[in-house]
Amino acid sequence: AERVCKSCLLLEAPAAELPKLRELGHRSATNGANNGVSRYFLFAQALADYRAGQFAASHDAAQKCLESNKSMAPYGIGMAKLISAMSASRLGRNDQARSAWADASQFCARLPRLDRGQLLFPGDWHDGIGMELLLREARQLFEGRSTPETKKVANDRITP
Repeated sequence: AERVCKSCLLLEAPAAELPKLRELGHRSATNGANNGVSRYFLFAQALADYRAGQFAASHDAAQKCLESNKSMAPYGIGMAKLISAMSASRLGRNDQARSAWADASQFCARLPRLDRGQLLFPGDWHDGIGMELLLREARQLFEGRSTPETKKVANDRITP
């Protein structure tokens, strides 16, 4: 449930699909609460809540993910930091959001990234791509910058 939810929500999903995807995110977090990789499940819940506009719930799940002592690879932590920062921004918690964005962007900058022509960590490449996508979205939210890729994605979604 976690990987399907995450894969479907790394970019905005159609509104009609959000309730089912949110249910998947919550189911993975609930059913996998005692699993050794439960942080991934909490991230899926945070991402699903964020895409559904439930920013307080998203922020809470992201914080639980970040505070957990369970296993999570660096790209997953980067994604959780980004969702936490974006959720705080959407909640109007500007100081907290700016601080979280600074932390997230610095953390992500230390990891191998595709936009710098670097190979991603083996076995974690899918989360590396997810982090890249969320980083672009966060950069646009916090810095008002869009890359040629985000402009193309936005233009592709415009219907005549």
